[in-house]
Amino acid sequence: MRAKKIIITIISVLAVIGITIGASNAFDVKAKTTYEDIEKFPESYKEALYALKEKHPNWTFEVMDTGLNWSEVVYNEMNPSNRSLVPTYFDSKFVGAYYGDGWACATQEAVEYYLDPRNWLTEDYIFQFEKLTFNDDAQRFTTVQKVLQNTFMSGCIQSDAQNNYEAMGLTYAQAFYDIGKYIGVSPVHLATRVKQEQGTQGTSDLISGVYPGYEGYYNYYNIQASGSTHEQIVANGLNEAKSEGWNTRYVALLGGSQKVANRYILRGQDTLYLQKFDVDGQYDGRYWHQYMQNLAAPSNEGRNTKKAYASAGMLDEAFVFKIPVYKNMSSSEEYSRQFVERLYSVVLGRQCSAEESNGWVKGLTNNSISCADTAYGFVFSEEYTSKHTTNRQFIVMLYNTLLNRTPDESEVQGWLDAFTQKYSRKFIFQQFSTAPEFAELCTKYGLTVGKIELSKDEIYDNSTPEEPTETPTETPTETPTQTPTETPTEEPTIPGTLEGADGFVQRLYHYILRRECSETEIKSWSNALIDGTISPRDTVYGFVDSEEFISYNVSNTDFVKILYKAILGRTGSDEEMQGWIAYLNETGDRDYIVDGFLNSEEFNALLEQYGLK
Repeated sequence: MRAKKIIITIISVLAVIGITIGASNAFDVKAKTTYEDIEKFPESYKEALYALKEKHPNWTFEVMDTGLNWSEVVYNEMNPSNRSLVPTYFDSKFVGAYYGDGWACATQEAVEYYLDPRNWLTEDYIFQFEKLTFNDDAQRFTTVQKVLQNTFMSGCIQSDAQNNYEAMGLTYAQAFYDIGKYIGVSPVHLATRVKQEQGTQGTSDLISGVYPGYEGYYNYYNIQASGSTHEQIVANGLNEAKSEGWNTRYVALLGGSQKVANRYILRGQDTLYLQKFDVDGQYDGRYWHQYMQNLAAPSNEGRNTKKAYASAGMLDEAFVFKIPVYKNMSSSEEYSRQFVERLYSVVLGRQCSAEESNGWVKGLTNNSISCADTAYGFVFSEEYTSKHTTNRQFIVMLYNTLLNRTPDESEVQGWLDAFTQKYSRKFIFQQFSTAPEFAELCTKYGLTVGKIELSKDEIYDNSTPEEPTETPTETPTETPTQTPTETPTEEPTIPGTLEGADGFVQRLYHYILRRECSETEIKSWSNALIDGTISPRDTVYGFVDSEEFISYNVSNTDFVKILYKAILGRTGSDEEMQGWIAYLNETGDRDYIVDGFLNSEEFNALLEQYGLK
């Protein structure tokens, strides 16, 4: 967060509108209707499940009581270190030691985030818990077709040395449907799994049929395709294909599907989640028998499944979801206490007693106070103000406390300049509390961000002593933002920032379609957001998949730039940009990139700013 850019915005819009703290929760009313299946879950699961049940009464939720301690599962999903991997272009806090071929070992924070079922109890991601045995009512041929749209599998299977599938008229969709019905496994899952493994372009050496030494062999599911280099991955995967006799494309689809079914779905690992996190010990022990190393695979595949069902108009079918529960999972009260103890340490420089922290913890847990309120209470407490810190010390403290990092000198100087313009410490604090980095920190603790309201008199402080400002040797210059290919050359000015769902829709028109929009256009989206007809994530996809945006024909580079601005509210670093662009250039799978952004804590934090979730 650069101070000077924020100050310019502040000067133009001084009226800061807050939200009511501790407002009544509509869920309290809805929860009067109880459901037996949901009542079997721990309290920390119930609110999200009730929200889903209210929208989809035909859905059923099954408790899977693992009997396992949370800390034990986290440890085993990290050991050995290559058990859980993430792409190297993921958020740095999720990326550990480099593993190879664009992958890194996942950090503990990453494992805890993806492992915790409570993070995924939304319409967009719940399908990673869908039971994957065959269900003809919910897994129709047309749904399989929807999954495969705009991929190399949207039509007939490509011919191989032994079969002309085009002449036979055999499509991938028909093959998946027939195979799924035959072996008793969801054909939607089979199609989604291959799409996840092969991307939308289908250019992998594992299904080319021409890889040297393995001509005529195919491995659509990437079974046994592991290793630290590309060559190792391909060789291991095609050795599997050769040993299994997968010497035609159809035989490879059938054989791979049977292995997925027999090794996983029909042996207790009957959800996407359980195929990654092997916590069912009834067949093969635990932890080691995992289909994939990719930590994000269940959430990504689950979202693709949801999109297919939504496109087919099938979200209200009678789906069954099997959701794990662990012992000693962190509760909201524990997260609140960790947040408060952090404030005592970083702001006041000391530890606290339980008696001191209990009031804050209770308020955060029951949502009567927000993270912003709590931090404000510490920063402007008599204990802190009596320290008589300099403005520089105050700024550094805010970076450490609210943004969880150390500032560079140019950032400090920018805020010191704000003091020379007579802005008050309360006003500076308020601006830090609106930063996406603070929202991300609050989201990490599972807490409400909140907003700080100030009167006009509190914005300026004529008593604030001016500090000499140090002029940096070089003033950093910003690289001009490049606009997408064949789009308007200048980004239109937003005529006035709106709030809530209206504001969220407005930013999508501004950054994705790069134009102004009418009130009618805004309301058509925001009304649907407010009444729950669509989710914020579906709204983003509505813009990205629109004919208007597709007609811009933006490059991969510009596509990623647009996502950073629209979804995360910032510019991507060179390293971040290069990682995503390299993936796009190789696979062409833009949906996967969008999923990665929508699955981030930064996007959740952005939604909170608009009162959405």
